[in-house]
Amino acid sequence: MIAAILGGIQVGLTVVNAGLKEPDSPVYPFTAGGALAITAILIVYCIYCVLRYVLQSRVVTSDHIYAGISVYLMLGLAFGCLYYLLTVLNADCFAVNSSKLGEGTPDLMYFSFVTLATLGYGDITPVTRVARTMAEVEAVAGTLYIAVFMALLVSRRAEPNDNGT
Repeated sequence: MIAAILGGIQVGLTVVNAGLKEPDSPVYPFTAGGALAITAILIVYCIYCVLRYVLQSRVVTSDHIYAGISVYLMLGLAFGCLYYLLTVLNADCFAVNSSKLGEGTPDLMYFSFVTLATLGYGDITPVTRVARTMAEVEAVAGTLYIAVFMALLVSRRAEPNDNGT
């Protein structure tokens, strides 16, 4: 029920935002920022629900491993939404370091997943303190999540018994 309510609010804000004829409208930052914030909250709520499912099980199966992988991907999406929200609040949060990327808002979902995986290509750089801190938190969370949580899940995975189940 909570996810449905959050999803409804997010869709409503997105529709209002899409209906605005000019992005320079004074309402645009509120609707875009609200939609991004609600999207991030919805993703975090979904992460909570999936983690609760995984952690409450006594036996870890392949489904739990897949759920763990889904949480990792949702982390990247949540941070991506937060990065876009930062650019709505302050357009100068990120610097683009390549002339090939062009003008406008950089692809912050790409930046999020590169940061989560700690690849660090360097083509998009967080400039403000808040953006840098978020990137640091995401990189540490991504590394610890794979190293600790997924390793724990894989090590606790139930072996199939003799009848194949």
